[in-house]
Amino acid sequence: MLGLPDDSRIKRKLSKRKTTLKEELLALILDDFNSLLWGLSRRAGAKPESVYLKITKKETDRDEYMCFESADDYEAWRKSKEEQWSCQK
Repeated sequence: MLGLPDDSRIKRKLSKRKTTLKEELLALILDDFNSLLWGLSRRAGAKPESVYLKITKKETDRDEYMCFESADDYEAWRKSKEEQWSCQK
C-alpha cells in the first residue's frame, strides 16, 4: 500500500484496526489524566474506566477459542478438520 497514509480507511481495514495511532495515543493520554485527577480528588469510588480499552476492544469470534472435554474429543475434531482440508486441495 504505497502512497496511502497510515490512517487511511483501507489501511486500517486491512490491518483490522478501528482506530488510528493518533486516536490511541490521545486515549492513553486521557486515561492517564483521568487517573491523575481521580487520585488527586481523594474521593471514594471506582477508578475511571479506560477510554483506550473501550476504543480498542476487539470483537472475537466464538470459533476462535475452542474447549474440549478430553484429548479424544480434540483428536476427533482434528481428524474431521483434516478430512475437510484434504478435500479442499
